[in-house]
Amino acid sequence: MSYRILTDRNWGFIDCTLQKKIKETTLLLAGCGLGSQISQLAVRTGFAHFILIDNDKVEKSNLNRQAFRQLQIGENKAIATANLIREVNPEVEIEVYPYRLNSEKTLDFIKKADVIVNLVDPDKTMYALNENAQQNQKPVFFPLNVGFGGFLMIFTHSSSSLEKILGRKIIGNEFYFQLLERVFSPPPYLKNFYQEWGQFLITGTKPLPQLGIASLLTSSLTITAITLWLKGEKLKEAPELITIDPIGFVAQFLKG
Repeated sequence: MSYRILTDRNWGFIDCTLQKKIKETTLLLAGCGLGSQISQLAVRTGFAHFILIDNDKVEKSNLNRQAFRQLQIGENKAIATANLIREVNPEVEIEVYPYRLNSEKTLDFIKKADVIVNLVDPDKTMYALNENAQQNQKPVFFPLNVGFGGFLMIFTHSSSSLEKILGRKIIGNEFYFQLLERVFSPPPYLKNFYQEWGQFLITGTKPLPQLGIASLLTSSLTITAITLWLKGEKLKEAPELITIDPIGFVAQFLKG
C-alpha cells in the first residue's frame, strides 16, 4: 500500500511536515486492550512504527470495546493488535512482545520509543513506566475510559508524577477511584454511579464497567493529543486533564 494514498485525505489538517513526523514516530503501546483501538486510529492517521506489549488473550467480553474480532478470540492481544494494524497498512514496522511487561525492563522499551502510551493495569510496572519515561524526557500519554467518555493525562519530565498526584503508590482497582477523586470532577451521572457502586468495585470481584463508546472517544483523545504534541502545541500536563464525555463535558486540549 502507498503511504501517500493512505494519508491523502489528511490534507488541510495535517500538513506534509507533520505527516512526516507522524510517520517517523515510534509509539509504545504498553497494553493492547484499549491499545487495540488506539492503534487503529494511529495507523489510519499515518503512524507506521509500533511497539506492542501485552500478555493477555482476547476474550469474548473484550469485543464490546476493543478492536478485536470473533476469529481472534484466544489469541494474544499484542499479536492480534499487530495483525489488525497490518490489515490497514501492511508496510508498518511492528515489534511485538506477547508477554507481561516487567518493571525492570521498562527502560529498555522506553529507549526504543518516541511516545509512550501507558495502558498497564495498576501495579508497580505502571508506575515504573511513567517514572522512567519522565526521567528520560519521553512523553507519557495516560488514557482512561470513564463512563460514556474518558480522560487523558500527559506526563512530561517537568509535570507531576503519578505517585505525587496520589500521595503514594496505589495498586489494584482502588487506584482508579483514588485517581478520579483527586483529579476528576465527574458529571452528575458518574458521581451517582460512584456513590452507588464505588466501594463494591474496589472490594468486589466484578470487573469495572467499560463501554465501546468510551473506548473510541478515549482513543480519539489520545491520538489527537499525540498529533498536537508532534505539531508542537502546548498541551495540558498532569495533573490537569484532557476530558471528553458526550453526556457531561467536552474535550479541551489547549491551555487558556
